[in-house]
Amino acid sequence: MQSKELNIAKRVDEPGGRVTSEPTMEVVSSADEIFKLLPEEFKRKVSPADFEYANIRDIILDKGRLPFAWIMFPNRPPQRKFLSDDIKVDSTHIDSVVSKIGQFGPDCRAGINGSLHRISCMKNLQGDIYGLTFRIGRSFTKGTHLIMDLLLGNNVSLPNTKFTPPHVENNPTPLNKPFGTLGLPNPAKKSQFVGNSILVLGGPGSGKTTIIREIVRILADKFNVCVVDTSNEICGDGKIPHSSVGLARRMMVPSVEEQGNVMVECLQNHTPDVIVIDEIGRRNEVEAAATVKQRGVRLIASAHGNLETLVKNKQLNGLIGGVETVTLGDMAAKKTNNNSKLAAQRIAPPIFDVVIELMKGEFNKWRVVTKVEEAVDKILKGKPYPVQIRSRSDKGEIMWVKLHTVPLSKQIANQ
Repeated sequence: MQSKELNIAKRVDEPGGRVTSEPTMEVVSSADEIFKLLPEEFKRKVSPADFEYANIRDIILDKGRLPFAWIMFPNRPPQRKFLSDDIKVDSTHIDSVVSKIGQFGPDCRAGINGSLHRISCMKNLQGDIYGLTFRIGRSFTKGTHLIMDLLLGNNVSLPNTKFTPPHVENNPTPLNKPFGTLGLPNPAKKSQFVGNSILVLGGPGSGKTTIIREIVRILADKFNVCVVDTSNEICGDGKIPHSSVGLARRMMVPSVEEQGNVMVECLQNHTPDVIVIDEIGRRNEVEAAATVKQRGVRLIASAHGNLETLVKNKQLNGLIGGVETVTLGDMAAKKTNNNSKLAAQRIAPPIFDVVIELMKGEFNKWRVVTKVEEAVDKILKGKPYPVQIRSRSDKGEIMWVKLHTVPLSKQIANQ
């Protein structure tokens, strides 16, 4: 099936769908390796070119069901596209794919040597594989201009950028000068050697890993960047890191439980300027991140959720300073906490200086929290927290920055 049949949205200026102008932001997705793994019966409705133009996120092969792909569209729910009208997946199809992959790791994941793609399996209680998920790995260039000042310092100019002041929706001001001259709340340190530690938050499929991969490439051009790469998620499979991460070094993690230990090992053995971790999800990794930050090494990491849910996550809220419950006196309770004597408060400074919140399907619009301490304290008090809404045109060539406050969800505000 051709791209048109997949309902893939293209930017076209002429009949017939020919793209006549190239975007400034370039997405790289070589899907030949994934395409070769597919059983022949399921290749008829998809081609390698479809992976270049479509936002194909996953391909699903479940025994006894029709195979299908999940396709992402901007500002819309994902869409399921079947790869066969009548041929269901059977053991022969599963075995064919597995024979080409080799062994799965203890996390039920396998990679393809030299690529960013990932294949995960589902097993029954006897260990037999009955389902496969092909996750399409992508990298992009020129995609992190939204945060270039936070990566490289306040003196970075952001050409073709517009700044919308607070409460001014329709009168953007051209921003063709260093970001630091705007007077925006931006904690970028004077020393570019240290820089901001950045935490990228978002749900599954929101683009966290893809963005971190591009951050790695940019920083590795100037600093000694080491990636602690669980499941080879960032740097791809194989002994040689994928070209999309530039000159960064990679430390493999033998199992998910060892990620925190490998972070400390990297710190002690390899003199990193920057340590990068994808998906911090356990308390020991939070402790390892604190150790890294205390040694003066910059951190780039991701985690699931958003800032609100992170504050309420007892295992992970140490990333933003930790939270404890204290008992207030009568006067303080009446004055500051609506007569409630129990109040939640932040324990320590956040490990991360900047938090980026990604929303699924909105790749060109990010919420950037540059005053993390203030934001966390406001969330704990049930108040909206300040963010910068950073967005860009579909071509990626014009950027806007707008100050905004994010109202708390009712669930968080009532806790």
